[in-house]
Parts: sequence; C-alpha cells; structure tokens
Amino acid sequence: MKSHFNLLDYATRVAVRSRGWLSNLPSDLCDALLRETVVIRLQAGHRLFASGDRAEGIWLCASGFVRLSRESSGRRRTLAYAYQGDAVGASGFFLGTQECDADVHSHATLLFLGRTDLQRRLNEWPQLSQAMLTVLAHQVKCLGEEVCDARYLPLDALMAKRLADLWSQHGQPLHPGGPANRIKLAMAQSELGELIGYSRQHVNASLKRLERRGLIAVTACGIVVHDPEGLRA
Repeated sequence: MKSHFNLLDYATRVAVRSRGWLSNLPSDLCDALLRETVVIRLQAGHRLFASGDRAEGIWLCASGFVRLSRESSGRRRTLAYAYQGDAVGASGFFLGTQECDADVHSHATLLFLGRTDLQRRLNEWPQLSQAMLTVLAHQVKCLGEEVCDARYLPLDALMAKRLADLWSQHGQPLHPGGPANRIKLAMAQSELGELIGYSRQHVNASLKRLERRGLIAVTACGIVVHDPEGLRA
C-alpha cells in the first residue's frame, strides 16, 4: 500500500523523526524532504532488496522492524534490526549497490526516497549530508564493537550484552502500567542465534542459564528482562 506523506497521522510523522538521521535537523528541512517520500506499508517477509542490487534510494522506518543480514559460507548472519527512525539502505546508496539483504521482520511503515531526489537534496543541504555521515560513522562504530564482542566474549556474556541492548532499545510493559521489561522485537531462537553468530542449540542453552540466574524469563510473549543491570554486568 502506498500513499503520500501528508496523509500520514501525526504519530507517524513524529516517529520517523524520533531518532537517527532526521532527529537533529530543523523541522522545515525535514518536512520538505519528507514531502518527496512515498509511504509504503509492508507485511513481514517482504524483501526490500538483496545484496548486490542497485541502490535505488533509501527507506526511512516509521514503524515495525527491518532485518539486515548477509549469507556467508552457507550461514545467515544478522547485522542489525532497523526500526523507528532508521535509514535503511544508506550505505548502499553511497556504494551504488546494496551490501546486504533487507527483509521486513514485522509489519512496517516505510518512507521511500528515490536516488535522484535524495542526491539533489544532499547537494543542496549540507546539514543533511553531515547528518547522514554521522549515522554511517555510528554504524561503523557499532559493527566494530560487535566484531570485538564476538571474538572475545564468552557465549553467556555475549548473549547478556545483546539482550541488554535489545531491552534498552525495545523494552515495553508486559502488562498495562507495568515496567518496560518485555523485549518488543520478537525473534525465534534461530534468529537470535543469527544475531550473535551461534546455533539455535547454543542459544537455547545460554538462555536457560541466564534464566536460572534470574536475569530473564523466556515466555510465550517473548523474552522478559528481570534484571537489566545484571545483564550488563
């Protein structure tokens, strides 16, 4: 389903500017840019692009999640889950071709900005280019930290750190009025394994060990974090 940005509700307008690329830009500049976007609502499983595809533009995430992943030696590895405020396909835009696969993980509202319009605006508005460079630099920093974590942290420490990160980004109340202790991003254990680079069996064993220590609970509603500070420790 596609529509014009002006038809979106106020909450969606706020969401796409809540963090990431557009969060620190002036309102008039953001509004001018967003008027050139096309709004797309997609169901889980839809592929936005595959590694090696020509980069046609970028997608701004207003709601839902987009999984970014790559396949190497027959194994799938998740690089990140893009969510509210993230720009999907930014690095591919500058490289000319996409460097990973992007798949809608849960029902998502995305704002697509085509290559020609985006390039024109980047040339016209230095602030926009500087903000994009900041986003890309942050992504490089995060990937560097993840490489070090995967190399040097034992499994349970790595799992605890990833769960703490997911909780801080996607925590929500399990019950109305309760603490934000449930991780909103729903993942199967195999998908969690692809995020940290371990098999489903290793993930299952690690989650059980963290559960026995009282740090988390694995429920039908997802992973509930009981002790975020304990996870970080």
